[in-house]
Amino acid sequence: MYRAALAVVREAEGPVMARLVAERLGWETTPARQQRARDVCSRLADRGWIVKRGDGKFTRLPG
Repeated sequence: MYRAALAVVREAEGPVMARLVAERLGWETTPARQQRARDVCSRLADRGWIVKRGDGKFTRLPG
């Protein structure tokens, strides 16, 4: 799940919201699933693998 979410963010053209991550993972876009995707992405950001922006979107590392 973490690798798949990481791939979604890295392959995106720009910043993505948790809803898009959930959709690309094949999950329903219920609030609970969106929150789960947000949690997964937040953990990836905490580990330094992606960036969590101030507006709540996630993006790949610069460079």
